[in-house]
Amino acid sequence: MTPLPARQDWEQAMHNEADAAPDVEWAEQTQRAAERLRILGGFGQSAAAFAALAAVQVLGVQFLAGTPPDWLWQTVMVLTAPLAFILTWRGLDPMPVGSAAIVYFPAAEATRAVLHALMPQQELGSSGLETMSAAVILVLALCGASFAFNLRTSPAKPKGRLT
Repeated sequence: MTPLPARQDWEQAMHNEADAAPDVEWAEQTQRAAERLRILGGFGQSAAAFAALAAVQVLGVQFLAGTPPDWLWQTVMVLTAPLAFILTWRGLDPMPVGSAAIVYFPAAEATRAVLHALMPQQELGSSGLETMSAAVILVLALCGASFAFNLRTSPAKPKGRLT
């Protein structure tokens, strides 16, 4: 059995098909499908990264601290923008990266549920996420992703004196 080609191979094949298609409507639909495939792939990778961040945070609180430290929310905020920056800098679209940050909260609660299922005898403390706002995480992720996108796509600045 041959392995499936990578997402980039599918996307490139769709662009090649659109370039070679004699039918304009078919070519436009194929280009839009390739764009949707690219955006959905970026969302999935970003969602996995934010879910991993949430799982590490919950596991760290449960096994290292026991109770959520006072600085937990500040740490989550400080890590969100750089994570979005890195994902966008590596070539993902900023909008799916920023919007994937919403996965953080369900992933943290899912991690707590899995921990409880694996260790029902142990009393799990709070995850420290009750007072956190999803809007703040989204804004920070979108800002980090937007900043990386602007740096990545900005034209080269001329060297020397500005006149």
